[in-house]
Amino acid sequence: MFFEAKFKEQEGSAISLDGVPFASIDHNNNYLLVAKFLEEEMRQSIWECDGDKFPGLDDYNFHFIRSCWELLKEDILKVMKEFHRKEILPRGSNATILAHIPKIESPIGLNDYRPISLALAEGLVDLVRNAVSKGILMGCGVDDVALLISSLQFADDVLLFGQPKVNNVFTWKAILRSFELMASLKVNFHKSKLAEV
Repeated sequence: MFFEAKFKEQEGSAISLDGVPFASIDHNNNYLLVAKFLEEEMRQSIWECDGDKFPGLDDYNFHFIRSCWELLKEDILKVMKEFHRKEILPRGSNATILAHIPKIESPIGLNDYRPISLALAEGLVDLVRNAVSKGILMGCGVDDVALLISSLQFADDVLLFGQPKVNNVFTWKAILRSFELMASLKVNFHKSKLAEV
């Protein structure tokens, strides 16, 4: 009984998404998502990527992969076929790049740094960008420039900007809660501040 009470979901603690219109796909598109990878699809995906970007931590960028396509093609196809068959990515292929931001002026040891996942930071930016593009979040204007700012990020600090409207506050809270669920992190609302600019 003790553990049952501790781990039982509290009434009203779940997020309600009633009335939120989620986009869905038809059966044909669903089939295309689970179909085997075609060589031409993989080639096209690689050619569409910026040549200076690195798909892994091995320093081989897309320009290198494109220039050596005939040599690497069979190995890439083999890896993708194996992924499709087993639905498991090879170890290390889903790695996250961490940036270490100093907490103090002259860091000496690892405890003097704050590790930040760049992928998670980008996830929050995408949530904000999506809300702005759908018109459910209104950023702040900058002087007479036709520019709206909705967020700025530095290390693990985030500044969120919005017009002083109740809907914006609820949208920010929903974005932060979604980020918590996506990243398995907790937003510390006790350290958060709401200020007028």
